Amino acid sequence: MGLKDIYMAFCLFGDRNNKGTMNGRQFQKFCRDNGLISGPNAQTDCDIFFKKIIPKGKRVMLYSHFRQACEILAKGIYGDIPKALERFSRKCRGPTATGTVAENVKWHDDKSTYTGVYKQGGPTIVDNVITLRSLADRSKANARGVKLTDHKAEGDKKGRNVVTNEVRLSRERKSLTDRSGVKLGARKKSPKPVGRRSSKSPAQNAAIGLTLKTVFMKFCKFGDPTNTGKMTGAKYFKFTKDCGIVDKKLTRTSVDLLFSKIKVKGQRTINFATFKKSMMDLAKLKFGSTDEIERILELALGGKTKSSGTKADKVKFHDDKSLYTGVYKKGGPTMVDNRITLNSLADRSSHDARGVKYTDKQW
Repeated sequence: MGLKDIYMAFCLFGDRNNKGTMNGRQFQKFCRDNGLISGPNAQTDCDIFFKKIIPKGKRVMLYSHFRQACEILAKGIYGDIPKALERFSRKCRGPTATGTVAENVKWHDDKSTYTGVYKQGGPTIVDNVITLRSLADRSKANARGVKLTDHKAEGDKKGRNVVTNEVRLSRERKSLTDRSGVKLGARKKSPKPVGRRSSKSPAQNAAIGLTLKTVFMKFCKFGDPTNTGKMTGAKYFKFTKDCGIVDKKLTRTSVDLLFSKIKVKGQRTINFATFKKSMMDLAKLKFGSTDEIERILELALGGKTKSSGTKADKVKFHDDKSLYTGVYKKGGPTMVDNRITLNSLADRSSHDARGVKYTDKQW
């Protein structure tokens, strides 16, 4: 193998589209595979040598640069003797590749241990490949689409019997009818569910609207007395919870999703008109039909805002004042004893060294 062939072999190693340029990694592999570098700093020394050979600003070497590098290496190994480069090229060899050899696996390598479909050759993904021949094939097939010609003698017979029996049964079903005149096998149409229709008069509906508006404002103002009629998602859920609309079927997640659906995109609150329209959606979620709107209104109008809190336990030494001692027995400390007022500032009565007036002392 000539020097040119060795050069091209290392250039094409791992890069089959290489057009004859060698980078630093490939030159380093050439030196390592031919035993030209060794020691802990071998890789660094090889990179420095590569940078010295190639022109400034370039990242790859041509064959002329590679030959120049080989002349320097041959001179370092054999000295300045004739035909040193020829001896060097005869010693060099092509790239070597390493890999991990897989261990022997009995159930994979020994095909005599195969069972099931693998014993027959294994599954394939090209059995049902669609070709022009398969599309134009009009030969007989059974109910599953398997060609009758592909069966064995028994399978052939079974396939034909299945087709014959299915045709006979289908013909009998068409001819037979039950007493009501409905053909056998046909699905009877279930009657549509009749919902509750509102029997309220316009005046009653208006009164319900006003009452619902009162409930709406009551929940809007809960915790926010200055609210002018904007309901947030938290208060909408509180409304459904306090009115008994929320249960195991209609959960908080369902209510939050409904609120996100009915509110205007980009806003975080709803007004009374949107709140009133949502009663239909609540009826559908809770009772399965919008016709149950009256049942939802009954729950909504009967609901009240509820507030809960923690009731403190009784504490003996706090609640029973007869157990007080010290300054607390006399009424406890106060923060207004030495309050500065105009009267105290203008007071010039006599007092002791601590500022306590003589009239306040108990003798």
